[in-house]
This record gives sequence, structure tokens and C-alpha cells, in this order.
Amino acid sequence: MMRYRTAAGIGLVAGAIAAIFIFPIWQAWINEFQALLTGVAAVIAAYLAIRQSQSTEYSSERRHSELVRLQLRPDKLRIERGINPQLRHLVDNHGAIREASKISTSDFSQRPGAAEYHWLSAVVDILPDLVYLKSTLSRPQFRDAFHLFNGETMFAIIEIEQALDVTIAGLQRHDGWANEDDFNVAGYQGYEDNGYYDNFLSVITELNRIDYRSAILIQQLRGMAGDYGIAVS
Repeated sequence: MMRYRTAAGIGLVAGAIAAIFIFPIWQAWINEFQALLTGVAAVIAAYLAIRQSQSTEYSSERRHSELVRLQLRPDKLRIERGINPQLRHLVDNHGAIREASKISTSDFSQRPGAAEYHWLSAVVDILPDLVYLKSTLSRPQFRDAFHLFNGETMFAIIEIEQALDVTIAGLQRHDGWANEDDFNVAGYQGYEDNGYYDNFLSVITELNRIDYRSAILIQQLRGMAGDYGIAVS
């Protein structure tokens, strides 16, 4: 469209100049209004030059935007593979962990024996969820996007992985004790001295850390999906 306007403007100016020599009556009129016509022609020429410059600048910006988009495409694809379907699995998994973290030792205060033992016996049911969370964070497509994650996201992942190791080991340890000993071990006199209580403290502390950092990780991944324009499955 801009090329047609430029050509029309040039044709108009050229036609007017040619008419001066073809039609003598115009010569007197041109001489009378020469300054005015010169000014008008200058304004038209300036307008056309500005429009041409704007068109060139727009084309340049469009080419630059396309180049940037092409350069970011590999990163976007890597982020997309890292987020989908891992984010959905993290959200589903976090629901189970959040429910477990809400369990309190006071819920077992009326039972015989140590409430901490009963708490571990209840929380041990999420052991498969914790193992699944660990495998989710270990997926190759997820780890392949690590170098594109910001510091907050990576810190959350490191914290979760460290807490998972402690929590899984603690719950497996409790599960082994519960299978080896009579259930009445919860009422043993030396409960606080035989390792059960220390195991409880480590598990409850790290489980809360997993819950807290998982919420941050999910928030960060959702924000990253929005920044890259990625639809979350």
C-alpha cells in the first residue's frame, strides 16, 4: 500500500512539472504561486518520506520480533516439555502431601501409647506419593529445563529432594519397626529412648518442608508457563 502512495505522489509532482511546459497558461499561474506550490510540494515530499521511514521501521521491528521468537523457540519447547505433564502431577501429588501434613499428634491423644507412633503409622500411607514425587522431579525432560529455571525454582527443587530423602527413609524405618515389633510397642516405657521419637521429629519436620516448598515450586512453574505462553495440561 505504501509503495502505491509513493508512486502516486511522484506521478503527481511529475505531471504538474510537465504541465508547466505543455500549457503556457499554467506558467503564469505557477509563477504567481511558485512559493506556495514549492512549500506544498515540500510538505508532500516530507510526508511521503516519513511514511516510508515508518514503514521501514515497522518492517525492521517485525523482522526483529520474528528473529527473537525463533531464537527463543528451543527454550520454549524445553520449558513446555519440563512443565507438561509434570506440573499437573506435582499439583495432584501435593494434595496428598498437604492432607498428610495436616494430621496432628493430638488426633491420637486418646489412644494408648505414644501419639507420635500413631502419627507415623497414619502418615506412612503417603509413602507411595513421596516416592512418586521423587520420580517426577527426576524425569529427564524436567531436569533438561533446569538451566532455564530461576533461582527460587531451583532452590525449591533442591529443598524438596533433600527433604524427600529424609522423609522416605524415616517412614520406611517406621514401617519396618511396626512390622517387626508388636503393635503395643507404642506403649513401651522407653519409647523416647529407642529411636522412635527422633524418627518422628525428622519425618514431621521434613514433611512440612516438602509441603511448603512444593507450593512454591508449583507457583513458580505456573508463572513460568504464563511468561512463555505455555498452556498447562
